[in-house]
Amino acid sequence: MHKTAWALFIASSFLALGACSSNRAPANESRSTSATVFGDQLSLTGYSIGNNKGHTEIELRWNVLHKPTADYYVFVHALDGGGAIAFQGDHPLKNTAGAQTSTWAAGDSVEDRFIMTPPANRTSGSYTLRIGVWDPKTAKFLKVLKTNLPQAVDGWKDRVVLIEKIDCK
Repeated sequence: MHKTAWALFIASSFLALGACSSNRAPANESRSTSATVFGDQLSLTGYSIGNNKGHTEIELRWNVLHKPTADYYVFVHALDGGGAIAFQGDHPLKNTAGAQTSTWAAGDSVEDRFIMTPPANRTSGSYTLRIGVWDPKTAKFLKVLKTNLPQAVDGWKDRVVLIEKIDCK
């Protein structure tokens, strides 16, 4: 694929994403717990799906197991019914003060909130979210050491967890 066409494809596949951390729970939320360990550094302890001004808001709840060794990003791939990426968004994992993961300490808890809005070329609807943690400087993923969430069975196995049937609007 030509570089310009590839850049347009990548740009059109990213979701409208507003990442933030706050103490406000999503409106009309549904909450779930998780026991997912990424590397030996971060634990995804739960998530919430809610509505924020007509759009889907996701909250990921994290606990720091050991001081993170990098400024990690969380990536979220919204998969269509065939398992292909419909849209995606990576964002730095930050606490409420805006500090990135390398400054966090063991025992810290962080709530990461972001809006999942399909881009103009995608319809609202049900998607599976594929979630992982990576270091953009080294392009290395934190391995999923344990989880009670579904996992990918393809090339993403042991690098991501899945949250199924999320209505993105």
